Amino acid sequence: MKNTLLTTLLTIIYFSASAQVTDVYTSLNFPTNLGFVGDDLYIGNILGRTIVKIDVTQTNPTATTVISGLSQTRDMLIDGTTMYLAGFGSNNVIKIDLSQANPTAETVVSGVNSAYGLAKSGNTMYASITSSGSERIVKFDVSLANPTLTDVIDTQNTQITDMQVSGNYVYAIQFFPASDDRIVRFDMTATTPTLETVLEDGFNADRIHIVGDYLYFSQAADPNNAGLEIVQRINITDSNPTATVVATAIDDPDGLTHKGNEIYIAEFRGNKISKFTDTVLSTKDFELEDKIAVYPNPAKNTIKINGLKKSHSYTIYS
Repeated sequence: MKNTLLTTLLTIIYFSASAQVTDVYTSLNFPTNLGFVGDDLYIGNILGRTIVKIDVTQTNPTATTVISGLSQTRDMLIDGTTMYLAGFGSNNVIKIDLSQANPTAETVVSGVNSAYGLAKSGNTMYASITSSGSERIVKFDVSLANPTLTDVIDTQNTQITDMQVSGNYVYAIQFFPASDDRIVRFDMTATTPTLETVLEDGFNADRIHIVGDYLYFSQAADPNNAGLEIVQRINITDSNPTATVVATAIDDPDGLTHKGNEIYIAEFRGNKISKFTDTVLSTKDFELEDKIAVYPNPAKNTIKINGLKKSHSYTIYS
């Protein structure tokens, strides 16, 4: 285990009403999915069939085309400098090396018909197949030259529209045409994984994004919130989470990502990227009067901590 500095933080949580949404970049062509590499925000344009990027540190950023001629990109997953893409109506999961000046698309696996969601844990990638009559979640090893698909869960004629990994779980949106959509999850370590309901009142939910303990999800025209197009969040550590509206007045919110405590939104019909600041993601450092000992360092399987007070709340980051 590498030598790391273990820092003890007292985390202060702030709760607020829905945040103000501001524009980041306009003039897109139905943006769907988002992902960061450093300060560069990568954006999938579903009808433009391109990936573009902008530098979010610029006051008036300009878009640079990364790759064009793609199928309809319905999900994007960035791991380091490798971008994985799945396309609705496509039969392949592809990857792009973002470190190249002029990247080309390389097929990772075929037979993933109308994939709508990707999630990755180590070398194992999960994909949701949404073609009618064969809806299911599959997995494959991205480190192999010719990976094979293994069925994980039959989603029983319901579509999984987005997925993301947190801990041992894959969280997902399960789409129901005539009723509220659900946020569900399954345990990747289980011999026979099954879908477990996390939240049921996510009507017209489309995308999820997890930041620490918080899962954000975008919704178009939610009848449970006066038909508003909104972003909500839940705390996935709660046994019975309730959704909190964190952003409103969004024109068809789709893809979500974050940088620091700012949540970025792809506004599909609005043809733009917007953002808001969620102070629940803010932390503040405090000097602690009492001496706290964390040992051994480096550690192999276990660490011990002396000097904590029961009256304080602590979070340890490596």
